[in-house]
Amino acid sequence: MNKSLDNLKAISSSSIKAKSPPSPDQALLGAIIAGVIAVVLYRFTTSIEATLGRQTLSDNFSVSIISFVVYSFYLSIYIDVLSERAIFILDEIDKF
Repeated sequence: MNKSLDNLKAISSSSIKAKSPPSPDQALLGAIIAGVIAVVLYRFTTSIEATLGRQTLSDNFSVSIISFVVYSFYLSIYIDVLSERAIFILDEIDKF
C-alpha cells in the first residue's frame, strides 16, 4: 500500500505538460464539425417529436407506463451513443 501511495505522490508531483493552443484552422474545423452535429441532432430530434406527436395516448395506465419506460430507455441510449461519438470526434481533432 505504501508503494501505491508513493507512486500516486510521484504522479501528482510531476509537472503536466501544457498543450499548445489550437491553431485557427483547427478551431474553425471544430466549429464546423460542431455545427454539423448540431444540425443533424436537431433534425433527428424534430423528426422523433413529430412522430411521437402524431400518436395518440392510451387511456390504459399500464400501456402509458410501458410507453414511458421504452421512451426513457431509447432516450438514454441515444444520449449515451451521442456522447461517446462526440468524445471520439474531439479526441480525433486533438490528434491534429
